[in-house]
Amino acid sequence: SILVIPFFVMADDTSRKFSNLGLGIIGTILAGVLALNFFFWWRVVKQEEIQYNLLDGTCKLESSEFQDGWKMGWSYPAFGPSWTDVPCTVELQVSSADLSGRTVLHFTFKQGLVWNYVKDSCTNLIPEVKEGSFACS
Repeated sequence: SILVIPFFVMADDTSRKFSNLGLGIIGTILAGVLALNFFFWWRVVKQEEIQYNLLDGTCKLESSEFQDGWKMGWSYPAFGPSWTDVPCTVELQVSSADLSGRTVLHFTFKQGLVWNYVKDSCTNLIPEVKEGSFACS
């Protein structure tokens, strides 16, 4: 059997009246598209605010202890580059601003055609910056 959802009902030969179900479906799809658009623009504005408030400095890890954060994968559609944002909560000292304390250190791990979910972790990325100081913002 085939499910047919009428978007409009013929009242007579000269007028058309849209059905409530059809209008509800169209309204829900439109609201979903608008909500998704709002969500993506909110992310763009939030990221621009974060980037604007960054300060350049030199950082050094005060401890080898860390806490893994929630990784997020990013990719351009179809044929663009892919990467993972890997947040790690660490004890960090920033020398240019004379600040120290617990903060989230974000690593950008470039991915290939097949994503590497093993090496894009704090366990593998923290030892690379543990020795000495490194540039940070």
